Amino acid sequence: MTLKRRGSWLATWVLAVVAASVAAAQPPAGRAIGDFQLFASGEQASLGGGPRANQGLFFTYNGLYWSVTAPDLATFGVPAGAENARVVFWGPGVESSATQGSSMNTSFIRADYSGGHEISVGWIRDHTGLMVTYQDIHVVTQEETKEFVHVLWEDRVWGAGGFRHLDGLVEDLPAEIEALPVVYDSATLRNRSDYSSVAVSYLHRQHPMMGGGMFEWIVGARYLEFNERFDVDAFGGLLDETHIMTWSDNRIVGPEVGLRWFRRSNRWTLAVQGSFTAGANFQSIRQKGVVGTALDNFFQFSPVVFRPLAMRAQSADYLEHEEEFSPVVELKVELKWQATRALAFTVGWNGLWIDNVARGAGMINYELAETHVLGILTDKNRQDVLLNGLRAGVEFNR
Repeated sequence: MTLKRRGSWLATWVLAVVAASVAAAQPPAGRAIGDFQLFASGEQASLGGGPRANQGLFFTYNGLYWSVTAPDLATFGVPAGAENARVVFWGPGVESSATQGSSMNTSFIRADYSGGHEISVGWIRDHTGLMVTYQDIHVVTQEETKEFVHVLWEDRVWGAGGFRHLDGLVEDLPAEIEALPVVYDSATLRNRSDYSSVAVSYLHRQHPMMGGGMFEWIVGARYLEFNERFDVDAFGGLLDETHIMTWSDNRIVGPEVGLRWFRRSNRWTLAVQGSFTAGANFQSIRQKGVVGTALDNFFQFSPVVFRPLAMRAQSADYLEHEEEFSPVVELKVELKWQATRALAFTVGWNGLWIDNVARGAGMINYELAETHVLGILTDKNRQDVLLNGLRAGVEFNR
């Protein structure tokens, strides 16, 4: 079960606990659990050092509207360059030759927005407390389809004849064997991103400052998942029916330290919180694919013009594991309005930056090798990602 699925159960459990606590917070004698007086006035006097912070059980829920930055630009195929130039033939004779390139890339992937939520539940008394926080962002999916897509493959020599996979007849009489071009009739690239996190923290609230603000230290541990899936579906042409799926999972765990400052003036509270996680990133990159499924329909013992001499459909299935240090920095800025003593409404901004994450779009090795096809570029596993956007929600007794 993924962290995101566990989060749905966590949200249900937290809401049940909060509902029970609200009911318990109104006993006949008028006492409350901590300061959880749901319907007491939100006005507080400024005498005696200013409004005091709430204590006892607390709960917060925020809806998130975040963007996820795009991965580094990558091409469908090998980027064309002098070191890997491949001359192909569209017909017999040198006059029919041209240099093969790759015409489609991932520039369509942008910093797109998606919804999500953050749930925190905890308890604080005097200067110390505990808190559990869960975050997730719904899957962000972006795709693009193009026609007549040129793709440059890294084509290696294989077999005893010294031929390459994409060598074939451009004319049968007289026989002329040359490198054949790869142009798909249509191709679709698709990228999916999702994020989730859970943190368990110890809270230490300091004495109020002269100006009325308070600092709250946050120390604990955090676990994050940032996962992407990148798909390629290409049809028509020399390598008709090519499908590639690449999953890049980042599981990050480490100690977290943070600091929250907040200051209340009558019904309004301004809060700023920053945190840092020294994360150990356990990456899992999986790739499955097939190149040229339709080639089996054309394979014969006698060569066919504009078909590879002997290449048949080739499949791939790879799994790689890597470990990286992934620092995580998060910043929250919130403005809160107290409706009652315990109930408040919040609005603000939230940003989360993670370094050294694997992102599948740039980790595909477009290679037709002697014994295999495709592959995972494990040295391309260190990109960064920024998730940021608006947050708005409700707080009870925070």
